[in-house]
Amino acid sequence: MKKILEIIKKRYFIISIGLFFLLAIAVITKRPPVREQTPSEYLVSDKLSPVITTSPLDSYIESSLETVEKQNDFINKTEDTPINPMYRKVSYVDKKNLTIVKFIANPFGQIAATIRQPQEEWEKHISTYKNKAGLGSPKAIMYPVGAMSTIVEVYPEQGVALVVEKEIDFVYHVVLFKPTNLSEFKQTFSGLYLVSRDEKAY
Repeated sequence: MKKILEIIKKRYFIISIGLFFLLAIAVITKRPPVREQTPSEYLVSDKLSPVITTSPLDSYIESSLETVEKQNDFINKTEDTPINPMYRKVSYVDKKNLTIVKFIANPFGQIAATIRQPQEEWEKHISTYKNKAGLGSPKAIMYPVGAMSTIVEVYPEQGVALVVEKEIDFVYHVVLFKPTNLSEFKQTFSGLYLVSRDEKAY
């Protein structure tokens, strides 16, 4: 027993290091495997997210109209009209980009959607927009109030709708909003977009 103790005392340092490594190996082997994080599609693909912010005003969804007006002195309000019992359409002239931008806002002034004309060349055509944004077939086809030939291609889960004329492959308006379901989209835009062609337009 004395000999064993003497050996332990003489080789204490080496034994301590050995025990340390054994413990370290035991801890490492018990750790759960680290799951690799897959980058989101828009980071690894050359396709852009459907909600593409080509205009500085695109990024204000869920912000307030008051914030938009304070932070952008190049816009002037031209219209504020209810479209249904819950939402109203507020239009501004964008003097910087020489276009008209419309916001759909709730009773508290919070922005639910942006409606604007295409600004980039690829936004002006259905085929190039859908290819760039990675859009497939629309979830639904709707019809703008008062329109005879245009339709609305709705992609609620992607947060985008396109007001288009398919015969000439042209996009009239880009509608951006927080991704939602089709039922909520129809509720928000009732009064602007109909489920069937507006007979009054003929």
